[in-house]
Amino acid sequence: MKFLFAFLFLFVVGPLPVVAFDVYQSEVTKPYEIIPLTAGLEPKQAHIGHLDNFPIMYEVIITATTTLTAQLSQQYQSSAKPLDLALMVVREDDKGGGVSEIARVHPVTTDWTARKDSVYGMSFWESLPISNELRPGIYRIEVSTPNNLGRYMLLLGTADESLGYFGTISHVHQVQQGFGLSIVRMLGSSYIYYPLGIILLLFVIQRTWRFRKSIAHVA
Repeated sequence: MKFLFAFLFLFVVGPLPVVAFDVYQSEVTKPYEIIPLTAGLEPKQAHIGHLDNFPIMYEVIITATTTLTAQLSQQYQSSAKPLDLALMVVREDDKGGGVSEIARVHPVTTDWTARKDSVYGMSFWESLPISNELRPGIYRIEVSTPNNLGRYMLLLGTADESLGYFGTISHVHQVQQGFGLSIVRMLGSSYIYYPLGIILLLFVIQRTWRFRKSIAHVA
C-alpha cells in the first residue's frame, strides 16, 4: 500500500505544468534607488515590486544587441479596476548628461486582460507585451502609477529554465508573498491541492481496504 501511495503521488505530480522563470522581489528604500538586473534581459524572469510613494527603477548594461521583451502584470480583483501602471524604458546617452526614451507602455483600463492561473492559485491582469531591439548601452526601466502606490509584477525575457516540483512550489510561494498574500493561499495552487486530494483519496481507500479486511477476518 505504501508503494501505491508513492506511485500515485508521482503519477499525479509528474504531469503538472512546470513554471519556468526566476522570481525577484524588488525592494527599495528611497526614491530613484536603482535595482540592477544582474541576469540580463534574455532569461525569463519576474520582478515583483511594491510602489510606496515613488517609482521603482531597474538598470541593465547591454554589451551586445539584445531584444527587450517586457510585460506588466498585477493581481486581479473583481471588485476593483486594474492599477494605472506605466512602464518606461530609457537609454543613458553615451556621452553622459541625459537619457533618451526608448519605449513607453501605459495601458488604459480596457487594455488589461484578466487571466486565472491555477499554478499560482491567483488571477492576474496582464498588459500586452512589448518587444524592442536594444543596442549596447546602459538602460533603465521604470515602473510607476500616478500616485505610485500598489503592487505589480514586471515580466522580462523569453528564455525558459525548467523547474522541478518542489522548486515550483517555492516559486509559487515567492509570487504570492510578493503580492502580500498569506501562506494559506498556497492551498489554492494546483501544485498543492491536486496532491493533497490524491493523498486524501488514497487514505480513504487504504482505510476502507483495512476495514473490509478486518471484517472478513472476523467473519
